[in-house]
Amino acid sequence: MTHTLRTRTLATSLAALLAAAVASAPAAQGGVPPAAGAARPAVPSASSAAPAPAAAVLRAATPVVEADEDFMWRVNLVIANPGGQGLYLDSLVFEATPDDPVATRARPSSRERLDRLVRSVEAIGPGDSMSIQAVQPASAERATLVFTLGGHDARGHVLRATTTVRAEPGPFSRAHPSTTLEVNGRAVEVVFVPPAAPDAAPDAARDAPAPAAGAGGAPGLLLVHGHGGSARGMLAMASALSKRGWAVMLLSMPGYGASAGPPDFMGPATLAAASAALDRLAASPGVDRARLAAWGVSRGATVVAELASRRDDLRAVVAQAGIYDLWAAHRGARIAGLREVIEAQAGRDSAGWRERSPLLRAGRVRAAVLLLHGEEDPNVPIGQARAYAAALRAAGAAVEVRWFPGAGHALPRAEVNRTALDFLARHTAASAAAPEGR
Repeated sequence: MTHTLRTRTLATSLAALLAAAVASAPAAQGGVPPAAGAARPAVPSASSAAPAPAAAVLRAATPVVEADEDFMWRVNLVIANPGGQGLYLDSLVFEATPDDPVATRARPSSRERLDRLVRSVEAIGPGDSMSIQAVQPASAERATLVFTLGGHDARGHVLRATTTVRAEPGPFSRAHPSTTLEVNGRAVEVVFVPPAAPDAAPDAARDAPAPAAGAGGAPGLLLVHGHGGSARGMLAMASALSKRGWAVMLLSMPGYGASAGPPDFMGPATLAAASAALDRLAASPGVDRARLAAWGVSRGATVVAELASRRDDLRAVVAQAGIYDLWAAHRGARIAGLREVIEAQAGRDSAGWRERSPLLRAGRVRAAVLLLHGEEDPNVPIGQARAYAAALRAAGAAVEVRWFPGAGHALPRAEVNRTALDFLARHTAASAAAPEGR
């Protein structure tokens, strides 16, 4: 996470300086002495001369912020001390609560400490102020951002100040609206991001080769999110991929984003939605329908793995941290509530579990498959991925694996991007042969 301290502008109040100068000047110096018998001003007592406590005021330079082209929120904050003593800064806490109105499966609030932005400041004097910039990844298109400042003065008075900023969609989000497909009578949300001209700005995927556009157009990539995600939640990833030359289709699974529910734990409704999204991608202008790929994360990995057993037009599939044997996942569930969720969404019938287990249909997969998994994944044990890889190899499929030692369900993004994009570029190159049927 990058937090930058942009400016520290100590703006001393001129009025406060003048008042202090007048108060400290010798009485009647160079002037007319007081008349005899005239009343002299009372000398303040020690208690009445004590300065007022420090105070803390926190405000944002603007009430609204938009994500920039890197999908970062950059919030300029002003910290002021209108009190009479120095203000010592202790903490700064950032909290983002998504406000996306279409999120039927809203993500929880995220909270992060930004203490190092303020602890490098010795103190803010009476009447002074300073400016800092907080830089945070835009975790939602619309959100309420709350910053809470903590501090104290020399007497130990604890001080708190809070300010709120509204986050609104940035230019990239506005340029790529959602569209709705009707699949078996249900609304399915998709977002299409066409390929853009390659960008010279560095990102985590720059080390990986970009696929060249062929005579038939750009390669197409279907992205499928995990639990709690949505199509619009993957716009940042789609933006980076489009700069690499990909045409990207984003899908909200049933029960997520603006797609009608309920969720069915990667079941028939989800597979129908994914297949329709792939059809829409293949038919999109400028897309080479002979070079299609899919990339899914967590639940999305199960979806693209299952899609690969049903669609012969997929060249390559990236399955990241997925479930490939639902029966085994139910039996070995490590996280609270997983068994109940499986039973509520997939039923308790073994037939329903089998149709959500890509491992059982490994022999039908024609696409090249890359499996990415953390060796310490507490949600989905790595044994799931190892067993699926073995089944694919036994069936003669082209499979590559990358296990991440010490990683859990969330994998290191930069390494994942380099590995996945290298794999996808090799298997969707215009000169690459299509997978042979078996």
